[in-house]
Amino acid sequence: MLERTKICSIILAAGSGKRFGAKKQFLKLAGKHILLWSVERFLPFSGKLLVVLPPGETGETGRLKDIIKKYPRTDIVEGGAERYDSVRNALRHVPAVFDIVCIHDGVRPFVSRDDVSRCIFAAKRYGAAICACPSTDTVKTGHTGAGTGVNKGSRGVFFVRETLNRDNVFLVQTPQAFRRNLLLTAYNGNIPPGTTDDARVVEIMGHRVAIVPTSPSNIKITTRTDFAIAQALAKKF
Repeated sequence: MLERTKICSIILAAGSGKRFGAKKQFLKLAGKHILLWSVERFLPFSGKLLVVLPPGETGETGRLKDIIKKYPRTDIVEGGAERYDSVRNALRHVPAVFDIVCIHDGVRPFVSRDDVSRCIFAAKRYGAAICACPSTDTVKTGHTGAGTGVNKGSRGVFFVRETLNRDNVFLVQTPQAFRRNLLLTAYNGNIPPGTTDDARVVEIMGHRVAIVPTSPSNIKITTRTDFAIAQALAKKF
């Protein structure tokens, strides 16, 4: 049985929306801010819920803060320059009475409560757990031919380096849940620049991370195409 009083959830929504062209967490699906979909998914599981927002009190940020303050057991934390800075800021506000910290992207509005529950249970048992969708596509690693790496910005030709066994490939999602002390220790260490995955911070310590297979409907709204898909999905929730 899950004890809400032992779980603190962090909803990350401090992004600037550069790829999208707007702060997508402030857009609405079926008349409700995308971020609030995520907040309401996690509130039943959380003895405390921390919502990480961009700095500043004006405009849509300020209006959303006023709405969030009305939710019980919910506080607002100011975000940092990078995702891991935002997580570090939030972790400073997690009281020691909580055993499990659950982290979720504020722009993943359709995570199921069953998946949240299974991820938390796995973290209680193994210390660290992530939601991830099994790959249904064939996955290959590639290179440009000019060197050993892949230039993400290149529009040129890539060459296949290796074909992976897709049975062992998972597309990482959130939530990701951890024992509080484990996550604090990980975030007190050195974090490689560009790290966008909390489980990676724990993996660097050598701790194993459990995978909870989940649904592809747990999409992250990153592009305008994602938003169009989300608008269609919102009609079913």
